[in-house]
Formats: sequence, structure tokens, C-alpha cells
Amino acid sequence: MHRKHSFTALVALWACSPSFAAEDVAGANVLGMAGVSVADVTDNAAITVNPGLMALRRRYDFHGHYAFGPVRGSHWGATAMDGQTSQVLWMGLAYSGDAYRPELETSELPGWKVPDQPIANKKRNHDLTLALGVPVIRDRLSVGINGGVSLFNNDRQGKGLFGNADVGLGVMPTEWLAIGLVGENLLPLTGPRSTGAQAGIRVFKEEIGAFEIDGGYLHGDSDGISLGVGGEKTFGSARARLGYGIDLPTSDQHISWGLGLLGEGGSFEYGMQLPLGPVDGLLSGMVNQLSLHLKAPDTSRTAGF
Repeated sequence: MHRKHSFTALVALWACSPSFAAEDVAGANVLGMAGVSVADVTDNAAITVNPGLMALRRRYDFHGHYAFGPVRGSHWGATAMDGQTSQVLWMGLAYSGDAYRPELETSELPGWKVPDQPIANKKRNHDLTLALGVPVIRDRLSVGINGGVSLFNNDRQGKGLFGNADVGLGVMPTEWLAIGLVGENLLPLTGPRSTGAQAGIRVFKEEIGAFEIDGGYLHGDSDGISLGVGGEKTFGSARARLGYGIDLPTSDQHISWGLGLLGEGGSFEYGMQLPLGPVDGLLSGMVNQLSLHLKAPDTSRTAGF
């Protein structure tokens, strides 16, 4: 799981204010590759990351996720994809929830406090996203749109609701190359919103592995650029992953790794992410995630339209 516009996925998610975008819901397999998934046509992360990828593969898919850290947080989510019932419209649904206690920001400090009593700073979020994808050229070109609604209940910032919409494009020039483009937060439902765009290119062959590079630009209160690179290699019924990401101009960096056990009906995944910086920040910034993936066979090469 990770917030939009940042490949320092979970750290950026739980440090930001509730005025940012709804959460991208992705599995431990994506976390293990530093969050790169803008061009991944095989994963349910497309529902929230880039809906333009959805209609490039025909499948039924379900992912369930649980993550712990950073900032003493617990984070959970699930996604479901229906890419077979209809021949002209793919549908996806994603839900995520968070409960965590970050350090107080200066703007969150109260005017006064009771001596010797801690200042409550628990944050709670619930995000729901619906996505639609449409094939333009079978197996080669598709477009998609998603809309998300987020509810937050924070001790220091109160309760509220906000939402957004993203528009994406997916292109597969060959069987082993995918390109993804997405514009984010293009239709803010309430309050101010940062807009942005991401692009990714992925080389892959599922029985061998994959390599992806993503880049993103955020325009808002503080402009920024995010870069991420990740790879995975299949070894029989197992899969290993590595990734690296950086955000500019802050120069926040992280590395990640992951392992997966594969079967015909799905997979079980583990991913870890570590920030690069002072040693005392490694444990507090560490993220561990587990994911369960259940799927039906990919029929994109045999089904008719």
C-alpha cells in the first residue's frame, strides 16, 4: 500500500496530512520492488495506481494485504478485479484502512496541555476506490478511470471526507513490454488537492521475472519528483524481488526486498522496506507487509471480444 506521488510508499503515506490523495492499494510484491507498478499489467495495484492497465489482461483476481510500520502503524487492504464477465468493461474495487500514531507536527501542537499527560495523536483512515477499464485495441491499448473516497478520523485534525479521480493509459507494444501513463487527482471532490502524473516502463516474462522503472511529478504546495526502480526473478515456485526509490528535492531514499511463494491458484507474498539514513531511523521507518493473492487463469490470449 502506498500514497500517490511517492515511491517512499508507506512513510510518505502516514506522514502526510489528510488533504492528500487516497491511498494506492498494492501488495507486498509491489512493496518489495520499491512500489513500482505504473506499468504492471498483471497486478491488482492497477485499480488505484493506473486504471489504464486493467483492460490489458482478462482475469478474476483478489488480493488481501496487511502491513505493520512505520510509526507504530497497522495497515490493511483488499482488492478485487473482474476482467472476464464483460468483454468491453473491466471493473476493480479496492479498500484500505490505517491506524497509526506518528510524531506530532509543529502545526498539530495544542495551545496548552495537562502536565504529565501525553498528547493524543492517533490517525485513522478508510479509503474506497472503484475503477473501470476499457480495451481500445485488444491486448495492446487500454484506458481507464478510477474514483476514490477517503474518510479520516484524527485526534488532532478531526473527522472529514475527501476524494479524487485518476485517468490512466496502458500500452503493450509487444508481449514482453508494457508502458503506463497516469494523471492523478484530476477531479478533487472536496478541499485543495495536489495533482500529478506518473509514467512507467516494464519488461517482463512471467515465468522468468520483470524489471520496471517509474517516474512521477507532483504539483501542489511543494513540487517534487519521484523515481523508482525494481526487479523480480522467478526460481521455480518462488520469486525474489529488490527495489530502490528516491524522492526529490528532499532526497528521501529507501531500499526494499521481497519473497513470494507461487502456485496455480495464486501466491503468498512478503515484502520489507527500509529508509536509507541514520541508523536510529531504520527500525522506526521499517515497513513489513504480507499479502495473499488468489486468481483465476489469465485468458487474455484465448477469449474473444
